[in-house]
Amino acid sequence: MTTRRYAPELVRERDGADGQHPDHTEPQGVPSSDNSGKRSAPAEPVGGDKPDVDLLDDDRALQLDLTLLVGEAHAEDARRSRVRERHLLASAAAEATLVGTLLDLAEQDLDVVIRTTTGNTATGRIVLVARDAVAVELAGRPTFAPLGALSTVKLAPGQRRERATRAEPTGRRPAARQITLAALVAELAGDRPRVRTHVAGEPSPLIGSLMSAGTDLLTIRLDGEPAVLAHVALGQLSLLTVLASG
Repeated sequence: MTTRRYAPELVRERDGADGQHPDHTEPQGVPSSDNSGKRSAPAEPVGGDKPDVDLLDDDRALQLDLTLLVGEAHAEDARRSRVRERHLLASAAAEATLVGTLLDLAEQDLDVVIRTTTGNTATGRIVLVARDAVAVELAGRPTFAPLGALSTVKLAPGQRRERATRAEPTGRRPAARQITLAALVAELAGDRPRVRTHVAGEPSPLIGSLMSAGTDLLTIRLDGEPAVLAHVALGQLSLLTVLASG
């Protein structure tokens, strides 16, 4: 058997300068292997775009600053609004009057409790504010009270003013009607209604028929036998409730 021999120059020419077969080439884009069989990591692209971490941090910080500034501006506007509202309420309270406050409460259509200087009370809704008196009504029975005899006016138990729909009374308005208590009682006397009156100095109410009313005097025929007339100084009256018409 005859053995072929090749010259070294021919072998090198066939296998290439590096000792590898010229037809054996590495695919493009595939990492080459070293002699140990491990693939080397792909090289990073030259000149490739990378996100700038510093710029991203600056953008986030700017956005946070803008958010804080907007929040602070809203908070400052709200604070100024509250201060302005307090100043308006304080100004209104400084100019409030009893008559104006009664009118505001009458418009809110809520039950109130009025207390007089003699300790008597009446509950009902305000139906009339006169020049020198107020009238509240409960179950169809009106009660008249001179303004000079009032000590307090407050909401009745169970009544709640909703701030969203009801304003606080400011009390800066004059009386709706310029009629006086004497004129109101004189109108009532024409029907001779049965009344209950609370008078300063009297330990118990006077109950009877209202016979007449003058400028400063009421005449009441008291219940019971024999009939007794009581002449009441209008200036000492604290409450007059109409019990029934005559």
